[in-house]
Amino acid sequence: MTPLDFLIPGDPATRTGGYRYDARLIAGLRESGLEVRVTRLSDRFPFPDAAALNEADAALGALRDGSTVLIDGLAYGALGEAVARHAGRLHLIALVHHPLALETGLSPRQAAALEAGERHALGSAARVLVTSETTAGSVAALGVPRDRITVAEPGCDPAPLAQGSARAQPRGASPAPCRLLCVATLTPRKGHEVLIEALARLQSRRRNPARNHAHGHPGAGGPDGDTTRREETAWEWQLVCVGSRTRSPETAAGIAQLCERHGLGDRIALRGEVDDSELEALYASADVFVCASWWEGYGMALAEALARGLPIITTTGGALAHTAPEHASLRVPPGDVDGLSEAIERFLTDAALRERLFRAAREARLGLPRWSDTVNTVRAMLAGAVR
Repeated sequence: MTPLDFLIPGDPATRTGGYRYDARLIAGLRESGLEVRVTRLSDRFPFPDAAALNEADAALGALRDGSTVLIDGLAYGALGEAVARHAGRLHLIALVHHPLALETGLSPRQAAALEAGERHALGSAARVLVTSETTAGSVAALGVPRDRITVAEPGCDPAPLAQGSARAQPRGASPAPCRLLCVATLTPRKGHEVLIEALARLQSRRRNPARNHAHGHPGAGGPDGDTTRREETAWEWQLVCVGSRTRSPETAAGIAQLCERHGLGDRIALRGEVDDSELEALYASADVFVCASWWEGYGMALAEALARGLPIITTTGGALAHTAPEHASLRVPPGDVDGLSEAIERFLTDAALRERLFRAAREARLGLPRWSDTVNTVRAMLAGAVR
């Protein structure tokens, strides 16, 4: 097979799902014997300046006729004019993690411009590679024929089962707080504000004994001290948020302020980026994975949580309803603060539900795709693009 030129905007080592997909795909294709040549484009995409556009055009122009070129969608959707100029001599493939216009926080004008630009650029692609059937539908809605779209879901590495917050508790000790884990860059689309508001409402309900009694929480209204203690421990929780705080500094600052405003600073830890060993330790000590995203093209972090047998509380934004199996998760619409709060409350207070979700998550981990599946799908797609 002819070599593959892979054009990636920004730093390929960036710790986000999209960049990690790119890195694992490159590594897997190379291990399979394919030569992959990586060209780094400007980090100004998807809002490039003239210099970034000229640089990308020059990179395409330097490639030999007949080259197979895979371009990450963060840049591809903004390169309509450049890819149109080179489409006649290059085999161009767009890798779309999710359509650019679906990013949360855009103005209507920005979203319209991104959609128009991406629609134009995708018209020059010989193939479009996407990471889920949901994204395939979104790309088809931009005018790409379905037979030009290839779905290659992210793979997942085998991982040890999470031991949870009770792993080191002495016998007879009070239950440890339930440990919630969220792995997501602090950007508007990830919905951290929704998650924090949901947890704030949960705390408000905890402080309302009448409501607790009405909803039948453990020990609600009970006269003896032990029953009251069980009620209190059923509500205990801690949240750890892992993800970059520098990609959208204003969002990260707003999230920190929201935690303090609700008096949750001692319960919510915003850890920023962590290395692989620290992330592994956080997965191991977690009891449940939470995701409040408005939209995801796949949701790699959810699959990685499932690989460790963790149940999931998530929104259904984009492909998340597919990535999180129904029997192993609690799911609410994106932006539904009350629904998310009540789902977390159910997990904290319903032991039978927790056990049911734990068992289902441990079963679901056995059916997760592997990176070898992803690589094989992409290799077949590359061969078809050349033909």
